[in-house]
Amino acid sequence: MELAGNTTNTTIDFGLFIPNATAASLAPTDGIYFRYNSTGWQGIVNYNGAETTTGVLTFAHNALQQYEFIISINERDVEFWIDDVLYGSITTPAAQGQPCYASSLPMCIRHTIGGSAAGNVQRLRVADYSVFMGDIAMNKPWGEQMAGMGNTLQVQQGATTGGQLSTYALGAAPGTATLTASTAPATNTLGGLFALPIAVAVGESDYPLFAWQNPAGTIAIPGKTFYCTGVIVPAMWVSIAALTGGPIVFNFAIGFGSTASSLATTESTTFSSGTTKIARKYPIGAQSFAATAALGTVGQGFQVTFPSPIPTQPSEFLHIIMRASGTALTAGTAQVRGGVTILGYFQ
Repeated sequence: MELAGNTTNTTIDFGLFIPNATAASLAPTDGIYFRYNSTGWQGIVNYNGAETTTGVLTFAHNALQQYEFIISINERDVEFWIDDVLYGSITTPAAQGQPCYASSLPMCIRHTIGGSAAGNVQRLRVADYSVFMGDIAMNKPWGEQMAGMGNTLQVQQGATTGGQLSTYALGAAPGTATLTASTAPATNTLGGLFALPIAVAVGESDYPLFAWQNPAGTIAIPGKTFYCTGVIVPAMWVSIAALTGGPIVFNFAIGFGSTASSLATTESTTFSSGTTKIARKYPIGAQSFAATAALGTVGQGFQVTFPSPIPTQPSEFLHIIMRASGTALTAGTAQVRGGVTILGYFQ
């Protein structure tokens, strides 16, 4: 964390706290946090609106220099560390069961100007932050801990706006996929719903149904590795009318580590500027339909779980690949519809 300037009429709080939802200043109503203002640095423990402070810490920062701030919270005390030096601690009062009133608190940063204009321009820059749980909380699997800290599939890392990562339009059928062997993906999302074209050729062509790129890190947002822990391919089904053609088998695979959405990407033989990598591919399952399968026929779904998660590094792609074998589907009105759910977490 980096702080530039030392100004009056400005207060910066960061840590775990609940901001006041109605007051303009968003002053914390409960929590534990560092505070910086014109008097200097302090550690604060706030119990349902009543603040206890360490007093002004002996720490003095240099402008434009990064520091590591750590708050260690235990039932009976709270410690405030800066660059591995303990600068202050607050003991939990005997009448309290824990330092603050709430047992669960969000990570927050508050920068407010009050009373009058700030004395000068001030900037707080946060390189990254983490919230870790110890003791009995560590009995949770690591993926569950990451998900609980907001690293689940809620929103794409580095995105400036919210929204889901999968293709699932509210109240609308999925668009018909364009199956292009090896190259263009049908959809650039992390799974979701899909509808195959009426005519599906068979052979040894690999169709990238989904190709999702894990965003690269930027100066504003650190890149995170996506760990895929499993894939669910729900039951596929025949829609509109009976199939023309078949029997047909749809073979699915997962690919990871490619530097491009095209499966035709070649791999660099040496490490150099512009190094490219191919997708590493694992078969994960298959679904089949009999010849001229009737409307509503369902192909059994499946789920695969990876004991060792499959990583997709920042800027690399995760693919869901389909290969059709058997007898081709030809002209008619039927479609095969399905979906893919990808499980995992960011770290």
